[in-house]
Amino acid sequence: MSTSTSSSSRAGNRLIPSGSIAVLAGALVLPAVGIHAGGVPEPPSKAVDAWQSSFRVATTNLASSGSNPYFVLEPGYRLHFKHADETLTVSVLDETKLVDGVETRVVEEREEKHGQLTEVSRNYFAIDRTTGDVYYFGEDSDEYRHGRVVSREGSWLAGEDGARFGLMMPGTAKVGARFYQELAPNVAMDRAEIVAVDSEVSVPAGTFTSCVQVKETSPLENGSSRKIYAPGVGLIQDDEFILARIEAAPTRDAAPQTGFDGTSIALPGAPPEGILLDYLVVDHARHRVWVPAGGTGSTDVIDTQTLDLRRVENFPTAEVERRGAKRRVGPSSATVGDGVVYVGNRGDSSVCAVDAETLVRGACVTLPSMPDGVAFVASSKEVWVTTPRDQSIVILDVSDPTAPKIAGRIEFEGDPEGYAVDNARGFFYTNLEDKDRTLRIDVSTRAVTATWMPECGDAGPRCLLIDPSGQLLVVACTDHVEVLDAGNDGAILSKLETGGGVDSFDYLPARRSLYVAAAHAATLTVAHLDESGGLKSTAVIPTALGARNAVVTADGNVFIAVGPEGRILRIGPSSVQSP
Repeated sequence: MSTSTSSSSRAGNRLIPSGSIAVLAGALVLPAVGIHAGGVPEPPSKAVDAWQSSFRVATTNLASSGSNPYFVLEPGYRLHFKHADETLTVSVLDETKLVDGVETRVVEEREEKHGQLTEVSRNYFAIDRTTGDVYYFGEDSDEYRHGRVVSREGSWLAGEDGARFGLMMPGTAKVGARFYQELAPNVAMDRAEIVAVDSEVSVPAGTFTSCVQVKETSPLENGSSRKIYAPGVGLIQDDEFILARIEAAPTRDAAPQTGFDGTSIALPGAPPEGILLDYLVVDHARHRVWVPAGGTGSTDVIDTQTLDLRRVENFPTAEVERRGAKRRVGPSSATVGDGVVYVGNRGDSSVCAVDAETLVRGACVTLPSMPDGVAFVASSKEVWVTTPRDQSIVILDVSDPTAPKIAGRIEFEGDPEGYAVDNARGFFYTNLEDKDRTLRIDVSTRAVTATWMPECGDAGPRCLLIDPSGQLLVVACTDHVEVLDAGNDGAILSKLETGGGVDSFDYLPARRSLYVAAAHAATLTVAHLDESGGLKSTAVIPTALGARNAVVTADGNVFIAVGPEGRILRIGPSSVQSP
């Protein structure tokens, strides 16, 4: 975990020493003794400075799971930090790695700014079963820019290129203890000094007493950083980053391992690299979820009661380049009309009508540009299709439901993203993603009648939902959701942080419940929307990295696209009930 003090470490990783997460809690520094295969200590070495750099430990006594008062290595444990428009998520993964002959636990740090991924670090720890001392065996770090890895600087592993493990968190914290956390010459040499063990600290996640304060420095550069650890929790503050939310690890006897009522549904034909999954849609009348399955050339239809899967096959596909990588695209969006489901296909820029009952594909219409979202507008018997590549919405006449045809086009000075339809009042809502704007459009005149300003930042707004009252419009930003006053001037009424990687979401009006899956945070947030526009989180459920775009059935079953793994995750109602 790279730290902010080491010049060789990137500024993102927070858990290790000044460039990693410094976790301190325990045992006084022992005489300088090295680790030896089989657990036999090497002879004491002469100290070269005032910082402990070697540690007596038997490899046979190290474990990849466990905890001491200030550091938790239990799979499923997760901490969420925030600072201004940046977020940091620290997750103890259900994954281990063999480093220098020791099985270590993988702890992942994901840092985002404006909802965009900036850094991912996989850090490797082991804990002494007897003393509770937590040792740090290295990290693999990736720095991102515009969705691509641009640097792996600061990565190191004990046992390679002269690097050795360091002490991350003593089992007993004592003022004055000074030790190296990282020992990778010319790469990462973070060190820690415990300066207090009885602090009281307040952060958004709560007020904590008996906190340990640590000052971190590095001989590789000037400056220092401060980290604070709370008993039973771990890191609660890393300089400007403060703890916003804690997710406890699931109990070991929970079934399934993720600790919720979940079912995985594999999508046929998914390649090893996964599928580009975008919009899902629920056909409530027929108890089905439609899954446009991208490069497989299929739209998969899941029975929400039996979970049986049927396929509408042979949609055209095409290879495109996305963020420097070539991927195959195909069906990507769907909307339910009058006995017909309309499927948008990026593979050939078409929208096709599919019989909602028999799943027989009917007529298709080719658009001037690749479709993104498709939305059935019942009041006008139309399908509105967002086509951001040419900054427009294409309008299809579906008065004959089985034969869509182009009937018009609305141009914008920006990229339309997302949609919500208020059939009762004749309004269509969309966002301009690149302008951080939300538009209200009159369906009959096709004129923009209001422009509002959500606060989504540079990443821009994504999906929208309108409450049946027509007074509340919910806008998805990449790391939070906002409620706008749609009945008046579009003012922001409330916000709720959800973690990064939000795109689309769903709403169950009967329960006034919002379901938001965050791909980078790997969580499903369930929130209550009150009649005045207030949002309150009622559940946060672990999902999977890349899991996004939740839809919900009338009985509360949530279906989430996990594109990187080529599957759909179903979460049952028992997991998302309000406490």
